[in-house]
Amino acid sequence: MSKILLLGDCHGRFYNILYILNECMTHNIDISSVIQCGDFGFYEREFATLKKMNVNKFQIPVNVIDGNHEDHEWLSEQDHEAWKSSHNIFYKKRGTIEE
Repeated sequence: MSKILLLGDCHGRFYNILYILNECMTHNIDISSVIQCGDFGFYEREFATLKKMNVNKFQIPVNVIDGNHEDHEWLSEQDHEAWKSSHNIFYKKRGTIEE
């Protein structure tokens, strides 16, 4: 049975998400997707670290809801669709309904 990993407030520490996903894989925990609830690290400088990391793309889809500690102006100017293929990040604006 696959599971959803729920996280919150990573504040740009994307390596923590990668570490948790690697731990899940090491212990044969089948995670089908991640939901990150707020304060992901939507800042230009934080996203620059994704490009510097050895792994540019998360192994599984990371669904992210923006929080109050984000650069909302920068976030509104980004191509969220491109993040799907480049980082496996699926941005969900607060109040979005998904099925």
